[in-house]
Amino acid sequence: FAMVLEWLWLGNGVGIRVVVCALLILAGVVMAIRPGSKSRAKVNLRGRYWVGIVAAIVAGFGQGTGAVISRKAEAVALELGASGSGITAAFQRVLAGLVFSAVAVALIRFFGDRKNWENWRTPFDRRVAPWLFGAALFGPVIGVSCFQWALQDLESGIVLAVVALTPIVMLPLARITEGDHPSRLALIGAVVAV
Repeated sequence: FAMVLEWLWLGNGVGIRVVVCALLILAGVVMAIRPGSKSRAKVNLRGRYWVGIVAAIVAGFGQGTGAVISRKAEAVALELGASGSGITAAFQRVLAGLVFSAVAVALIRFFGDRKNWENWRTPFDRRVAPWLFGAALFGPVIGVSCFQWALQDLESGIVLAVVALTPIVMLPLARITEGDHPSRLALIGAVVAV
């Protein structure tokens, strides 16, 4: 999505080698995250497979479009004589996400079923707070800052191809936290993607 949009909108095309490498990365990631026969994820998500695929495609479109918009915003800022950093751009994204999330939570609370409110844990719960802090620190702060920094120097398609390796990096963590053992296909896919 990002490569096509950046080419159409910004006129930044990438060579065939970059496209082939991006496709190899995606093929390896698909091999790596495909649920194995013993995976608990396959059992738990039965019946929602196509919904997940559609959601992933929409998420990919959103991520690609956001990356290209970030590159365009950076170009406009440079034309105006302003300069920013990845951390500044990440802060702007996080702030927009915070506003959107606050509106979504308010709508759910206002229109939602009051019986389900007890299922919402407060972020100050001692068991939840460290996980929320870690997720916020590593995702929106460190991850998005580095993502925005990379977009300042590289085409969005290249950055997103590298970012697509995230599931590969998560394989050991999934084994530790969820007991999910990667299959041989997952390990081969990880090697292909890397």
